[in-house]
Amino acid sequence: MNNNIQEEIENIIKDIIVYCHNNGLKLPEFLNSAKEMLLSAHLNIGLIGAFNSGKSTLLNCLIGKDLLPRGFLPTTAAITTIDFSENEELKYELRDGQIQTTTFKNENIKSLISVKKIEKEDEVSKVWIKYPINYGRNISFIDTPGIDDIDELRSLRTVSILSQVDVAILLFVHPITSTVLNFLKENVIGREINKIFFCMTHIDKGGVRENIEKVYEDNEKEIEKMLGFKPVIHAIDLLGCLNSISRDGQKSNEFIQFENEFRHFIEGSEAKKILFGRAITKIQYT
Repeated sequence: MNNNIQEEIENIIKDIIVYCHNNGLKLPEFLNSAKEMLLSAHLNIGLIGAFNSGKSTLLNCLIGKDLLPRGFLPTTAAITTIDFSENEELKYELRDGQIQTTTFKNENIKSLISVKKIEKEDEVSKVWIKYPINYGRNISFIDTPGIDDIDELRSLRTVSILSQVDVAILLFVHPITSTVLNFLKENVIGREINKIFFCMTHIDKGGVRENIEKVYEDNEKEIEKMLGFKPVIHAIDLLGCLNSISRDGQKSNEFIQFENEFRHFIEGSEAKKILFGRAITKIQYT
């Protein structure tokens, strides 16, 4: 067994023993509760970024189906959560708190999520989609409105959901803007978000691909200067992403590289520790 994994397991066992002792619990009872809670716990993956940075497009590619609306203007108005289910299901919440169910159709999904009129307040605030995504039963994707949306209410929805996010996928277009960096510093860094994937999109525009090494360097410097650490940046070809869900099913090399690293993380020990922590939290409040 890998020494690091063995050490992590030993630390988890020690934590369990201490927790049971401090809370007057018997170990078998605790383990049964933890197993049930662990099966129901979810790793929440939040996609954040400016409007038109490609959040919904990338999520469509990750789930392998063109479900979510995309476009050149702000398109995502509602917080949209996609959970695993063998049966497709579509629910939504109105601004007055009513939750309703409707027929699972692409046109219904896009109608509920999309911005109807930019100058008009939205009727739907949240959308829940059940779909057989291929990342396991414990993964939830959360798509958000743009952090620079001209509708302040939609931007506030993005901030409000961050407390539920375990892993963030931050999408940005070169050059990364002060708006995105300030949002990260003020709303993401310091929260209990365990991992941030930095994805630079639209790399086939503005000579980005032709000068990719310089582009990497410039954005790494800006992020490090603002946030205090040097990030790993993934360049994502959105056109290649779209091709991955078209009839030929071809995925771009950039997307494959990102998806492999993403899958490696969510299937690894760090993600399992996050899920275990969520299970412990549920036990504490039940």
